[in-house]
This record gives sequence, C-alpha cells and structure tokens, in this order.
Amino acid sequence: KQLYDNWHKRKLKFPVGYWLDQATANTLPYTTHLQFWFDAGQSVTGVAHGGSISSFTDKSSNAFTFTANSNPKYYENGANGRPYVWFDGTDDYFSKSFESTLNPASFTVFTVAQTEADNNATQTIFASRESSDGGYLIGHDLTSSNNRARAFIYNDSTDTSITGDTDSVNTIDPVIISTTYTANAVNLYVNGKKSTEVTGTGIYDRATSGTAYLGAWGSSHEFSGRIYEVILFNGVLSDNNRQLIEGYLAHKYNIGLVGERGQATHRHSSGGQHTYL
Repeated sequence: KQLYDNWHKRKLKFPVGYWLDQATANTLPYTTHLQFWFDAGQSVTGVAHGGSISSFTDKSSNAFTFTANSNPKYYENGANGRPYVWFDGTDDYFSKSFESTLNPASFTVFTVAQTEADNNATQTIFASRESSDGGYLIGHDLTSSNNRARAFIYNDSTDTSITGDTDSVNTIDPVIISTTYTANAVNLYVNGKKSTEVTGTGIYDRATSGTAYLGAWGSSHEFSGRIYEVILFNGVLSDNNRQLIEGYLAHKYNIGLVGERGQATHRHSSGGQHTYL
C-alpha cells in the first residue's frame, strides 16, 4: 500500500529517444542513385575488435566487394563511439577491379576520416583513376604545413585539384569532406564550408579503366589513421540533399558543421548543436 501511494499519479521518463537516435544513425536519409556506401560499423562483419580485415562489401545495392592488402584493422568506439577501420600508412588498403559504376560522368562523394600522422604526404581516402587520364582522388593533404582536405581531378594528364582551408585537417578530429564532380566544375566542402570552385571546359574525365581504392592509390599515398565512412552518389546532389547527408554524418560522428561561407549556421547545425533528427 505504501509503495502504491508513493507512485500513484506519478510518472517516469524512459530514454526512448536515445534508442531512436541509434537506429536512425545507421540509416541513410537519402539513397536515390546511391552507388557505393562504406560504413565501418556495417560493412565490416565477423571481425573482432583489433582484428585484421580481409575484405568488406559495400552497403549499396551494388554490393561491391573490396579486398585488403596487408592488414587494415577494425576497431570499435572511435568518434562518438562509432567503429572505424585503421590504416598503418605504409601498405594497408582495400582495392576493387574497375567498375564503371564507381566512375560516373558526374557524382557526389562524402568521406569521414581522421588522419593520425602528419607525414608530409597526401593521404588517400577514396580514389578511382586511370593513371592521369581520368578519374578522381579524395584525401587529406599533409604536405608542407598545409594540413587540409584535397580532391584531385584527372583528365588526359591535365591534372588539377581543389583544396580546403589550411589546418582544416588535424590529427585529433575526424572531418567530413563533401565533393561534387562534373566535367566542367568541381566543388569541395569541409564540415559544410565551401572551398573556391574549380571550373573549366572538360576539367574532369571519368576513368574507363584502373582500380578503385580505399585507403591508398596503388602502392602510394597511403592513409595513416581512421576511415569511418565513404558514400558515393551518381550525379550532383542538390544543396538540400548534400546538407542532409552532411547532417546525418555530423550527428553520427559528433562533428561540428558550419555554413557554406564559414558562418556559424548550417541547415542541420545551429550554435554547435546538431539538429539533424
């Protein structure tokens, strides 16, 4: 009777929102024209914490299987408690033989990665290129004192690149790089902030051969650190959909976003607080 009296007409709140949050963070909010989706927490299966990964299958409907060189490792509890794949910066990477689907005429690609070694080199996150005749490479540029995001553009040996701000990449925090490629324009965004657009007639040419890589390009430009997620869409996403994916990634990995011009506001972030949900 006393226990009943103490609780009569009272209520207790349960953290239902927390469980909804966890489920939502593993579901892409936009999937139209999804070509490739690597998510360390879902693409890597059957590997224990600290174990070596022999291969992974991407989560898009294409289900491309990438095989490992050397010993990339799976770790739990990285940024915001999320799993990641760790690369040693020497000979760890994944590769897949040529797929035209991974080389659209225009596309949007998102990466979430954290470099752990400032080794005065370019570190590849994701790439598919036909030598210098066509293709792309997205990574972190640690050469000199740049420490920035960088996307390379290949076209018949007339190569160029687009970069984020100096010191927009460090060895402590993961960053979100969003890049859009078309034949005549390439744009790059770092945690939401837009870099200077690279334009020109036929500056980007899709690869028609070669290999796709996660964590390196061939046996060079190896990544040193953690890669969490890579998402590739066919075509250039609208600003709203691009920002939607940025919001999803920012919320998932607890990464702050800014507006395109570097202002404090982003469609899915306000005052440092994520508003994605």
